[in-house]
Amino acid sequence: MNKYAILLPSYNSKLEEVINTFEELPKDATICVVDDGSAMPFQVVAKDIIKNFSNIEIIRFEKNRGIEAALNAGLNFLLDKVDFIARLDVGDSCRIERFEQQVNFLEKNPDYSIVGCWANFVDENKKFLFEKQMPVEHESIIKRMYINNMFVHPSVMMRSESIRKVGNYTDNYSACEDYDLFFRLLKVGKGKNLPFAWIDYEVNFKSISSLKRRNQVVNRLKIISKNFNFVSYGFYPYYGIARNIMFLFISRNMTTFIQKIKSDFSKS
Repeated sequence: MNKYAILLPSYNSKLEEVINTFEELPKDATICVVDDGSAMPFQVVAKDIIKNFSNIEIIRFEKNRGIEAALNAGLNFLLDKVDFIARLDVGDSCRIERFEQQVNFLEKNPDYSIVGCWANFVDENKKFLFEKQMPVEHESIIKRMYINNMFVHPSVMMRSESIRKVGNYTDNYSACEDYDLFFRLLKVGKGKNLPFAWIDYEVNFKSISSLKRRNQVVNRLKIISKNFNFVSYGFYPYYGIARNIMFLFISRNMTTFIQKIKSDFSKS
């Protein structure tokens, strides 16, 4: 069994996005791209790029089926082939050392189900916006999960054995499929964020999480309620419910602006 694979869903990815992502990936890495019914097949768009990679698999849907179906197709293909599955999105980029460091962490810490890292948030022109510093230790992560997702989705590496225990992504929580899965993974193992900004995460206001902003917040509230704990995590579940109700009335643009202000203030 190989150590790890990289799972990348793709839908109408542009050549410049493919180049931005693949130029930093290890040429010998196991990579699974799931083309979710793109008008121009990923294999055609990326043909001059992917020929440089020795172990790449492309799964193509003839029709668009949605991110959850694409991710689950990748998981089903990879789960019995690798110990760990790393996520990345086409358009984002990451430092090559990310994968080695996350594999090393999970190998040395078998009680952990998931490991992520910090991220540099950039705009569509790759201009730096702010550094997202997620909580590092499990105890802080599990409490703050009741406020929001404490992992940047394209930064995570997950243990295949843990995914088999809790199941794949669900389509019950549109635009929150990762939040739900990570909550479940934290019930069978611990979580960790390594304190290095190894990925550049593009904030695209045409992305799923931006276009379905209100639906995302509603589903976040449902996930918090499903996992609600009245005692163990203090005020966090209660605060998380109140905070997300407030976010029903705040746009993605505004929350990004607030994050940037917070980041600039912390550096001053």
